[in-house]
Amino acid sequence: MASRKRRRDGDALDALAAAADAIGFDARAFERDGFAFLDNYALGEGARARALASALALRRTKEFASFNDADPDKRRVFALLDPIKPLLRALVSGGDGLEGFVEPGDTRNNRMEPNQCQLARREPGDGFWGKPHIDTPHGAQRDGAPHHNCTATVGVVLDGAMHARDDAGALLVAPGSHRAFAAAFRDHGACARCRGFGGGGVVRFYGHDRDKSVATAESTAAHYLGAEPPLAHVRARPGAAFLVHHQVLHSVREVAADAPGRLIVYFRVRAKRPAGEKQRRHAAMKDVDLEMPRLKALAARQVAARGREPPPLASPGDALVYDEVHNAYVSRDGARLPLPSVRRNADLTPADAADDAPETPDAPAAARDPREGPRQSYADEPAGRKPPSCSGIAPRTPKKPRVVLPVHLRPARRRGS
Repeated sequence: MASRKRRRDGDALDALAAAADAIGFDARAFERDGFAFLDNYALGEGARARALASALALRRTKEFASFNDADPDKRRVFALLDPIKPLLRALVSGGDGLEGFVEPGDTRNNRMEPNQCQLARREPGDGFWGKPHIDTPHGAQRDGAPHHNCTATVGVVLDGAMHARDDAGALLVAPGSHRAFAAAFRDHGACARCRGFGGGGVVRFYGHDRDKSVATAESTAAHYLGAEPPLAHVRARPGAAFLVHHQVLHSVREVAADAPGRLIVYFRVRAKRPAGEKQRRHAAMKDVDLEMPRLKALAARQVAARGREPPPLASPGDALVYDEVHNAYVSRDGARLPLPSVRRNADLTPADAADDAPETPDAPAAARDPREGPRQSYADEPAGRKPPSCSGIAPRTPKKPRVVLPVHLRPARRRGS
């Protein structure tokens, strides 16, 4: 029995390693920093432009879009997740036989995070977002409320100049903060403030900043960590994708008036969880490896194969400081330093020459898993065929409203002779 289990675990790790190599996932960087680019994610310029048009059409009405396979715009946006699904299926697990993650369409509830994506649009002139935070649903953003959590977040960049400049709405992440938070959540006792909300043992949200101000009440980071850890700019070019652990502290830079707007599509990934823990699984917030049980083994295998560790993004003792206009800096040994950057491995070249490289051409669509159902990607459509989108289909002719008369006004029916 034990040998059979070891064989199954070995097969599962081999499948995960193959999926990680295919998509370019650095497990050691993700294990340590909570963030990693998916270096081999190939979104051709034509597919990116079509996905951007669909995302902008959906963003006109709402920031969050619910999965609907019958809507061509939503189908194209949600198809951005397709190449990453093999990695997520092999990496994420809820335990006790609950393998994989809740995929879009698996649940009928469109208000659930797995059935939604966020269309994070930042326009020129938009200011600094606010204090670094951990995501929780808008309705649960109250001081002392039990913290909601998913497993990870996938980001796909469709537009912007984050790869070229810092003031173009760059995503900011605090490397390693997911593990610092996990230790703090485990060790945090029932402080007076937590007792006021119902006692300890529950991970609670703090620091609601609806006004987007840095000078807000005590934040979750300040409450549990004592200070905000240093941040790093995510240098992502349009067409890039990345995976970030849900518990990584993050924020967003401003967009200068002369910078282009940017749009990132975020997919919240949630492991298949036991009943009663679908929205809040605090055991996973106290143990960040709980829902990724094979991550450490994959990281050790990759490091052994490469013979080196990925370069660190932060130094011990670094702290995050703000100036009078809310710009963030790293404080190190009394000196104020600019925030570091995290880039795709393919872009780590001298003088950042890769920033000027042409975009990846359209690639043929990969073979699909039959479990995924009908095709949802339009990257391999013939060039002469216009894919369905907000601008590619003729508007439907509205149906005439059906008029139902009251019974006493309906004409009498003739009886047959």
